[in-house]
Amino acid sequence: MQIQIEVTHAKTGMTHHRPPMQITQRPAELSIQQNPGSVQMSKTDGKLTIDQTEAFADAGLKSIIRRNHEMAAKANQQVLAYIAKVARDGEQLKRIEEPGNKIAMLAKERGRIFEHELAYRQIPSGTEKVRISYEPSQLSVTVNPADVAVNVTPNRPQIDAPRWSVDTYVTQKPDVRITAPRLDRTI
Repeated sequence: MQIQIEVTHAKTGMTHHRPPMQITQRPAELSIQQNPGSVQMSKTDGKLTIDQTEAFADAGLKSIIRRNHEMAAKANQQVLAYIAKVARDGEQLKRIEEPGNKIAMLAKERGRIFEHELAYRQIPSGTEKVRISYEPSQLSVTVNPADVAVNVTPNRPQIDAPRWSVDTYVTQKPDVRITAPRLDRTI
């Protein structure tokens, strides 16, 4: 006699539910404030000085005070030269006993006409007579930079992550069958 056992295993099924995850984020809030800067510039004027006094003096254009000083100095020299000449003439006349005609020689020298020379001359005689001086201008620049204030407020991301779910179910139920032969016996 033989017993047969048939077993049917249970089968399960699964359904997955996976909704998508969403991430959103608002832009950061940014504010920039700037105070105006300033630039200040100051400049002194350049100074050019041209002194032509000596060049004008070469051309005979002199102030009256300078002319008076020059004429006084020239007169003083002429007086001293005349005194020296008279003293020299007196010395010669003192030695009149020496040979030679001293009086005739002195008369000839005093009667002589002095020769004048004419020559080409440039007025002014040179550029070194003109004095030029220059003081350059001074430039001063002051910069006050602008103050910049930057304020940033970040916004956090918003994450929407719904739960995933899994549904399980039975597609085939378990079953056990036992079959045995029939016994026909008579007793």
